Amino acid sequence: MKKVLSAALCGCMAASLALTGCSTGASGGASDGGKEDVTLLWYTEGDQPDDLQMVLDKVNPILKEKIGATVDIRFISNADYDEKMTSVINSGEPYDICFTCDWANSYAINARKGAYLDLTPYLDGDNKALKEAVDSRFWDGVAVDGKIYGVPANKELPYAPVWAFTKELVDKYNLDIDSVSDLASLEPLLKTIKENEPEIVPLPLRASDIPGIIDHYDIPAARELPAYVRYDDESRKVVNPFEQEDVLNNLRTIRDYFEKGYINQDAATNKQKLKNRLIYVGWYCPGAEEIWGNQAGYEVVCRPRYENYYSTTSCIGSLQAVSANSKHPAEAVKFLELLNTDPEIKNLLTYGIEGVHYEKTSDTSIKLLDASSKYTTDYYTLGNELIMYTVDPQARDLWDQYRAFNDASKPSVLVGFSLNNENVKTEYASVMNITAQYLPQLFTGSAADVDQTVAEMNQKLYDAGLQKIIEDMQKQIDEWAAKQK
Repeated sequence: MKKVLSAALCGCMAASLALTGCSTGASGGASDGGKEDVTLLWYTEGDQPDDLQMVLDKVNPILKEKIGATVDIRFISNADYDEKMTSVINSGEPYDICFTCDWANSYAINARKGAYLDLTPYLDGDNKALKEAVDSRFWDGVAVDGKIYGVPANKELPYAPVWAFTKELVDKYNLDIDSVSDLASLEPLLKTIKENEPEIVPLPLRASDIPGIIDHYDIPAARELPAYVRYDDESRKVVNPFEQEDVLNNLRTIRDYFEKGYINQDAATNKQKLKNRLIYVGWYCPGAEEIWGNQAGYEVVCRPRYENYYSTTSCIGSLQAVSANSKHPAEAVKFLELLNTDPEIKNLLTYGIEGVHYEKTSDTSIKLLDASSKYTTDYYTLGNELIMYTVDPQARDLWDQYRAFNDASKPSVLVGFSLNNENVKTEYASVMNITAQYLPQLFTGSAADVDQTVAEMNQKLYDAGLQKIIEDMQKQIDEWAAKQK
């Protein structure tokens, strides 16, 4: 689930934009004056923009003047990024900076094994401006064993689970979406659409979707690792969610919806979003309705499924780390400081060149030009979103909306806790193999007998070592919590 949630968060604003480049490596050569030329090699995920070199030719003279270094960006496709970075790190191949998170190029695992530089001395020393540029709550969430190994993107803070409704259908049938919250409350709306719009699947799902079934829970490991803690449980008790009555009731509800034809019958294997729908399962950030509407080709309106909580997982959804073996750590951190504090650098790398890829419509807003298609980036991977230009017709006060949105969220009881699975690696693998077989059936309502399927799954999970995992996690959480007092 971590990958699903984190990707959903990132995708909330990043419906288009991704960065890469061609370079020679994380090293420097002597310049004509005898001083070493520093070129920072930066790996990140996404497809390489056609006009990348044009943008690098523009940004590098500025970087050279400001920090005495240039940057060489190599983008790796989403599908290949994790495998590529595992190879780079394990082989000792030189690089300076890389994108990392909880769902690709694992932040906590690589930090613990010494792959990333401890940034704490830099953030408390010469690079305090970098620390001050990012919401302090992100720093609370990215610490690993008391140290900081990555710079989080300053963006939306919480997971904000919502139901996104097709506005045309809401208006046509005067659907009362204000009465909607949890999964069970959807029934009257789904029934109306099913009876009146036979060509529409009211609640289409994919195998990876999680339609309001486990919204109450923080997930320290992964969706497929059923050892969860309720966001608001001050005792921080680790539980198997598939033994909790609220989750079981939600599974029974989703099965009922499946039997009534509210859900597509191929949901357990489906990988495609169906646009002909009443409801989309999503995670919200300011501006999401506009983005999702543009993607779908019609207006959408959202209602929350649950309160907005931020967690360690939401804090580490996008970071930049410096290689522990970088020959130029000071310059790498200086570059990350610029990426998060300097609007000129941030917007160049995000949107490209003014007059070529965009034109300004105010001091802080832009209109994309046709050539912008040659320079699109996954800008959630590129640092501080709150110093980006807004793109017309986005609200000019969008980043103020973000700040208010973040301030209204609540902290999970586990913010700052980072799990170490070293003692139970074998059990982790076995348990996740089992849940991978069952969860798509259960979460989409495809399992014919929910209680029997859950009982069968749980038996296999405990046989594979789930109880050992829960006890190990509980011990780590208790020890961590004791240090917070």
